[in-house]
Amino acid sequence: MSKTVHTAQQYWDVRSELFANYYKKPTLFDKLFRKAVYTRTAVTLNTIKDYGKCTILDIGSGPGVNSVTWLKNSEATFLLGIDFAEHMNEYARKNAEAEGVGSRCRFVEGDFLTFFAGAPRGQVAAT
Repeated sequence: MSKTVHTAQQYWDVRSELFANYYKKPTLFDKLFRKAVYTRTAVTLNTIKDYGKCTILDIGSGPGVNSVTWLKNSEATFLLGIDFAEHMNEYARKNAEAEGVGSRCRFVEGDFLTFFAGAPRGQVAAT
């Protein structure tokens, strides 16, 4: 019997909405057992607020739910989200547009460890 092998990217490509709903529509289970996830998001927002008009780099931005929350609730001027699952990036773009912050962010597919390689200092590599 053969076993289907999936990559991490394939795994996350089909789970964009599920992952987004941990934040958008948390169940009682989520609220009780994923508490650290929500705490990290709140701590991050407070840190972003401390920096005022800043640019945010969200590595592993997933469906962009946190990204949108951070932009809507801070003075941050721009957010670059990078995730290796294109379906997550598509979800993030649609979510940002629906929430009115689409012009203040960009979501790109890539591996953070190689995404900026070769980019001129101070500039983001084009994708």
